[in-house]
Amino acid sequence: MMILTLITRNFPGKKFKRHTLKKITLSLFMSICAASCCVNSSNAYSKDFGVWGTTFPILEEDLQEVILKRAQKRLQGGNLKKLQEDQILKVKKSIQAPKSGFSLPRAIRTSVRYYDPTYILGRDLFDEKRRVFAKKGTTITPLKRVSLSSKLLFLNANDKKQRAWLEGFIKENIKPLKIILVEGNPIELEDALRQPVYFDQAGVLIKKLSIRQVPTIVSQEGYKLKIETVGLP
Repeated sequence: MMILTLITRNFPGKKFKRHTLKKITLSLFMSICAASCCVNSSNAYSKDFGVWGTTFPILEEDLQEVILKRAQKRLQGGNLKKLQEDQILKVKKSIQAPKSGFSLPRAIRTSVRYYDPTYILGRDLFDEKRRVFAKKGTTITPLKRVSLSSKLLFLNANDKKQRAWLEGFIKENIKPLKIILVEGNPIELEDALRQPVYFDQAGVLIKKLSIRQVPTIVSQEGYKLKIETVGLP
């Protein structure tokens, strides 16, 4: 009854249909209930319930202090220098003998296949202003825009037969060549050949191009990549 009185006072002369009046009444009732709950809950949370149970001081050490104490302890014991030397040796070893995680066998037979990097967009691509610059379903051909500047040669530098073949291949090959190792020491080979030598870290290119044997030469033909595995019986 109180709610109906509020409605009639705020809307003088206004006639409401029965179902409309019910909706307004219900809405006002829910609003009043919600406001009442908020007031009651705020009062409840502001109440001090005191301390329950036993409290203990925080005994955990600061992480920065722990690190400093350990460093000082090693410095006093003369272990810090050894730790630095061990770390340098570890990094040097990882550079001289990196691991791709793949051990590819030497190819016995020569084979040729082609890799097509063309793909179809699965969604619209937007710029920084949310404007579409490439629509879903558009065919993208990467080698139309960016060409392979040089041949890629994948091999295992630990294999003496592949090393011997490499020397002859370099003499015969005039075009630019990037040597990418899947195993072996890139620093040592770089010094021997007097040209940059790369290493396929984590086997990223091996997996992408599905290379299963070495030596393998990758070159561009049209808008595709020619992947030639050279047999060394």
